[in-house]
Amino acid sequence: MKKAFLLIIILFAAISLSAQTQQSQKGIVKTKGRMVNGQHVKGHGLNGVTISLMGRNDVIVRNDDGSFSFPVLGKNYTVTKVAKSGYQLVDADAAPKAYAYSTNTHTLVMETPEQQLQDKLDTERKIRRTLQKQLQQRESEIDAMQVSMAEKQKLLQKLYADQEN
Repeated sequence: MKKAFLLIIILFAAISLSAQTQQSQKGIVKTKGRMVNGQHVKGHGLNGVTISLMGRNDVIVRNDDGSFSFPVLGKNYTVTKVAKSGYQLVDADAAPKAYAYSTNTHTLVMETPEQQLQDKLDTERKIRRTLQKQLQQRESEIDAMQVSMAEKQKLLQKLYADQEN
C-alpha cells in the first residue's frame, strides 16, 4: 500500500512538472516611425538582430519583417542585449531589463546613431520655434498694454530673463 501511494505521489509530481505550460513570447524589432512631409511613415522591420536572453541561447531575428519568438518558461525573461551592426536601441533602458511574459507583441525599436541625432536636432528645432513664437506673442501683448514706457521695459526685461531660464 505504501509503495502504491508513493508511486502515485511520484507519478503526480512528474505530471505536474511536465504540465508546466511553455508560452511563446512574440516580438518585433523595427525602426521608429516618423512624419515625413506631413505624412506618417511606419517603421520597417529589421532582420539580422541578435537578442541575448539571460541564461538562454541568443535569438536571431531572421524574418524580413523583424518578427521573432522564443519560448518562455514561467512568467519572466530578461533581455540582456539587443545588437545589430550600425544600429542602437532607441530606448537605452530596454536592455538589460527583465520583462513579464505577455500575449502582447514585445516591440524593440532601433535606429542608426545618425538618425537618432537627426531626430534630436529636429525636436530641438521644433521646440526653439515654439518658444520664439511664444516670445513674439508675449512681446506683442506687452506692446499693446496701456502702461508707461518704463513699465513696458520692466515687463520686457522680466520676459527676456524668464526666456533665458
